[in-house]
Amino acid sequence: MSDEEAAEANNVTIGYKLELSYKGRKKVEIPKNMLVKDLDGNSYLKLQGSSPALCKLVCGRNGDKTLTNGGAMADLKRLRNEQIEAQEEKGEENSKKRKHEHVLQVQLGAVQVQMLAPGKRTSSSDVMVLLQPDQLQAVFGHLEADCQDGSISKREYTKSGKFAKAGGAGSS
Repeated sequence: MSDEEAAEANNVTIGYKLELSYKGRKKVEIPKNMLVKDLDGNSYLKLQGSSPALCKLVCGRNGDKTLTNGGAMADLKRLRNEQIEAQEEKGEENSKKRKHEHVLQVQLGAVQVQMLAPGKRTSSSDVMVLLQPDQLQAVFGHLEADCQDGSISKREYTKSGKFAKAGGAGSS
């Protein structure tokens, strides 16, 4: 029950977990750290490109794959950041005064996607999408392009410490 919200009263535990499925594939349990609530109580899915759960959900693959380096994830961040900049230019939000997240509307194909803009470190933060089927379908469809064109990459691990090769290749 580590990934479930639980409420206890008189030795009774009630647990909740979120499972998502895309295109009829097997349901994928979403970790709690990928769920965010805004000030109004609306739930958002945090799209962490390195998350195995997101990759399995969107691409139908598991393992050491990642969506982080794909063009579609970068495109979502770019669209969100452009919308934030447009609001700042209009004077609706001042980035220096912004302390809390706020909601943005981003056009993705034919769907107006509702994203939660972070209060700080806007450009580098994960994209957060409203947890509604039509919103998620538009975003997953967009991300799926990285799965199909082979641009999905493996995670790269570099050995460090006592596991790193000393003196370059050939020595152990």
